[in-house]
Amino acid sequence: MKKIIILLTTFSIILLACDKQEEKEKEVDLWASFPPMSDPNDVCSSMEDTVFMQYCYKNFDVDKNGKVSLEEAFNAEGIFISNKNIKSLKGIQYFGMLTILRCDGNQLTSLDISKNALLSQIYCSNNQLVNLSIGTNTSLSHLDCRNNQLTSLDISKNTSLSSLDCGNNQLTSLDVSKNTALAYLHCNENQLASLNVSKNTSLSYLVCCGNQLTSLNVSKNTPLYHLECSYNQLTSLDVSTNTLLYRLSCKGNQLTAQALNSLFKSLPQFDYVEGKFRYSITPEHGIAINRLPVKKVGK
Repeated sequence: MKKIIILLTTFSIILLACDKQEEKEKEVDLWASFPPMSDPNDVCSSMEDTVFMQYCYKNFDVDKNGKVSLEEAFNAEGIFISNKNIKSLKGIQYFGMLTILRCDGNQLTSLDISKNALLSQIYCSNNQLVNLSIGTNTSLSHLDCRNNQLTSLDISKNTSLSSLDCGNNQLTSLDVSKNTALAYLHCNENQLASLNVSKNTSLSYLVCCGNQLTSLNVSKNTPLYHLECSYNQLTSLDVSTNTLLYRLSCKGNQLTAQALNSLFKSLPQFDYVEGKFRYSITPEHGIAINRLPVKKVGK
């Protein structure tokens, strides 16, 4: 009996030791994915860009000891470094509680925010980004990545996304089917051959000018009040279900006279009476329509 107890005790100790070793290895693997720090007490020692480093010293060195500790970095909620000519944000991975990042107008060619899972707003426009991975940023609601060099953008995991501006990139496709909360979409000046917004029933603002779209179905987007789809290859456009439409621009397409006539008939009908609304129509290789308030007499 004593031998059995000894064997069981020994076995338990071995299992416990194995579990601790496994936990230790996991912890090592976790930290191995972070940029190495030459000073283990200063996350800024992992940074490459001196401007970014000085910004962090100035804003996150709470105890003023000349270092930004892991705790100080982890507790930071926002980084605002627009137009600073920054070339690298290496070290941002240590800022685990970030909810907002503004790094637009810099010289970034890459951006690793895989460890910043709580980010809800990212503004990284006007950089030189060729790829942007946001699969781990599932809390993201606002993303502005326009004016970069992106050839693809996967937002399938960002189901809370309500605002997306990815204009002036090199995207050949854009899947927004998982982004049912999307209300604002700017995807102009890309190379999109198609755009399916049938799942985006909350969409109210859509700009998709300067692509290669041959069709655009907005029948499911009943809250839509602003639509710009100029300079595509559209041969028809039906906005009969978009009764809140306030602004429509569809010039520079391939709309025939018959298609234009059908479009006019599909426009929401409003009374041309004082205090209501009227249409201002500006022909230019197509049409631009604004629903404008009519001024009351004597006002």
